[in-house]
Amino acid sequence: MFSKLILCASPTRLIAGRWRFGKCLSCKVFAHDQAGFDAFRLYLLEQAHTPIYLIADAVDEDYRIETVPHTFGAARSELLARKLGQIYRNIQYRTAQFVGREQEKRKDDRFLFMALNNADCITPWISLIEELQAPLAGIYLLPMVSQIVLDRLKIKAPDLLLTVRQSNGLRQTYFQNGKLRISRMTQLPSMDDSKLTEFFLNETEKTRLYLISQRLIGRETRLKLLLAGMGDGISRHLDLERQGFESVELGIEEIAKRFGLQPAALEQFHELMHMQALASRVPSVNLAPTTQTKTYFILSLRNAINLGSLVVLASGIILSAYYLLQTDDLNSQRALAQRQTTQQEILYGEVAKNFPKTTFSGDELKTAVEMAQKLTGHITTPQRLMLVVSTALDRAPEIQLNRLRWELTDDIDVKDDEKQAQSSAKAVAQPTAKMAGNGSLYEIGFVDGEIRNFVGDYHAAMESVTRLVAQLKKDKTIDQVVVVQQPVNTSSLSSLQGSTLDGQAQQLPAALFKLKVVLKQEAHS
Repeated sequence: MFSKLILCASPTRLIAGRWRFGKCLSCKVFAHDQAGFDAFRLYLLEQAHTPIYLIADAVDEDYRIETVPHTFGAARSELLARKLGQIYRNIQYRTAQFVGREQEKRKDDRFLFMALNNADCITPWISLIEELQAPLAGIYLLPMVSQIVLDRLKIKAPDLLLTVRQSNGLRQTYFQNGKLRISRMTQLPSMDDSKLTEFFLNETEKTRLYLISQRLIGRETRLKLLLAGMGDGISRHLDLERQGFESVELGIEEIAKRFGLQPAALEQFHELMHMQALASRVPSVNLAPTTQTKTYFILSLRNAINLGSLVVLASGIILSAYYLLQTDDLNSQRALAQRQTTQQEILYGEVAKNFPKTTFSGDELKTAVEMAQKLTGHITTPQRLMLVVSTALDRAPEIQLNRLRWELTDDIDVKDDEKQAQSSAKAVAQPTAKMAGNGSLYEIGFVDGEIRNFVGDYHAAMESVTRLVAQLKKDKTIDQVVVVQQPVNTSSLSSLQGSTLDGQAQQLPAALFKLKVVLKQEAHS
């Protein structure tokens, strides 16, 4: 699951390396002949179920920039598939990599279309992989991996030409603003080191002229050469500064240090730099069709299921341990509660021995308590009447309260009889036909009062009583207010007494009045 097989195929050989957690464990070389194919078959059988990543280092490659309308999702996939079919009709290994969007007009998408025109260098190895149903994860051109190499080296320039010496030849890859644009490889002829520098300079000039012809750079553009593993001091021998190039040179030791490789292994296999880069990160696109990566997809799905099963299993184990601890804790609490209950029962039995004997059972006592609680919740007091009357009297300081009687009755026409009121506690009320419609009782109050400092102005006294009545009626809890007695007797049958000769000697009677107040019925739940 954490292992990878990195293969680098050239027309003459195949380099196979096994990586685990990003570290190279072993490396083998297989010749491009029948003996090499047979040895590679055995090698694959030893590395069963290990994902395979194949790098193609070939001469016959194609790179071109194309613009397509801006789309996304399934529409983009269909558009790219149709465009690839038009450009590379009979080529099996092809792909398109997103570059960016145009800044003007419709802001179309720009893609770099790549293809391996001649797949002879990888066909025998792919046939063996398919025959053994080994999980092929992807096929990549070596310049596609050079993009990762450039990111690892952290060298940036608007126009950069990466030059590396491979076992198969001299590879020069052009990057514009850090993005791959084109690459070319030239086979190295047999020559001594003195002619090798001149050959390198000629090939670099050919690459520059080709970039100018493709309008990728201008004639005045100053290329930055990144020489990786080309040999010590080659830039000084060629005097690249005078040739109009800016150069950065990285030797074998420096590359091995940056990529975590052994210098001796890198000196023997120059392709290890790209293989190490691919082991650390995979490009976003690859050349392999889906029919060749089906086994890898199934393996990835199986690994994902296995990983999910392990996560579920680990979660189940953790939850089981947690619940076991919870169960043990609950059992301890239950045992403690049982001991406490037993102790309380013993204490209750000892206390119950001293309880007085009663003829009533526990159920009867419980029923009595429940009824008492219900009756307590429905007790009616004269509090409402007292609150209403006191509020109204606060606004009438000239009136003095002499007597307030409150009665809870089913007769709304009840009269105020002081003798009857005194003996009402002993009398038994008789039901009448004038009970409230909902079966509840009326709250009725009788208010006896007089006018303070009365000097004989009966008209003013009656107005005070009238204002008091009006004030009482404003309260929402009052149903009706009836004046039972005015402060002056207005009956025509009453007789006049007294003398008008001596006003000071004549004592005025008190201006007494009586009101009957009926409160609205209060609903009980």
